[in-house]
Amino acid sequence: MIFHIYGGVMLKFGSIMRATNKFHKKPIFSNIAVEMNADEIFEYTSDNGVCFAQVLLITEIIMNYEEPIHLALVQWYDFISSIRRKAIITESSSKEIPKTPIALKYSKKLYEFCIQNTEIYIQTRMNDPDLEKEMKLGFEKFLECLDVYLEIYYQNLSEHEKIDMIFHIYGGVMLKFGSIMRATNKFHKKPIFSNIAVEMNADEIFEYTSDNGVCFAQVLLITEIIMNYEEPIHLALVQWYDFISSVNPYLYECPLLEKTNIFNLIEIEAINDIIHIIPRFIDNNEFLVNKFLF
Repeated sequence: MIFHIYGGVMLKFGSIMRATNKFHKKPIFSNIAVEMNADEIFEYTSDNGVCFAQVLLITEIIMNYEEPIHLALVQWYDFISSIRRKAIITESSSKEIPKTPIALKYSKKLYEFCIQNTEIYIQTRMNDPDLEKEMKLGFEKFLECLDVYLEIYYQNLSEHEKIDMIFHIYGGVMLKFGSIMRATNKFHKKPIFSNIAVEMNADEIFEYTSDNGVCFAQVLLITEIIMNYEEPIHLALVQWYDFISSVNPYLYECPLLEKTNIFNLIEIEAINDIIHIIPRFIDNNEFLVNKFLF
């Protein structure tokens, strides 16, 4: 068997697919659209039957007296929304099951705004030079995460702009086991945005790399949503961590993590506790969960 690795190839409709370190002195690794087989369309999240990938290698395989095999080694993309749907953790997995309303103990209310002026209000906050980058990021992702949350748990409320909805943003809240989760620019004159542990639902444990069923995130915003005549919804907008390697997920017996670009609104009830995460100074996006802090 002989392998030929090429820098590019012409596709059936005439475009050039490339995977090379130098094309006009720059690396280029093409992104491609792949039409799924009819039998596979319902097995994957796709765009009308089309999935997407990046090409890493282009190869031709010469094998005995067979016709050459022309292949591309690709890394697949997936839809963020499908990841978000699975990543939104809630103790009440079904909204059909009634539960006793909870009364959380919040600290100082930082902001209040309504759905009608959300975009203008968020832009005002993001232009505030005194706001920390974590809270600005939380406001930047707020509407996007809200849309996903409502789509999943309140599918009958598709036109949420018409809903009477008020948002309270707090600097802290007491979790179910008594620890205080914070997301504020000023706590004893310093910003603090808590790192948290979230226990995955039993059905999802095998879908993610986790630490014994626990995943990790940083809190960017803490919010209470008052919507029509519903009970208040208590949520945290979080940025997820993920394990840097599924092969070697631990360093010094501690989970070795990186921050992802996945953001969610999750129910505060689903949060286990706050945790201590420290950066590794040899890399800008490597973190260790401090399991030796008692």
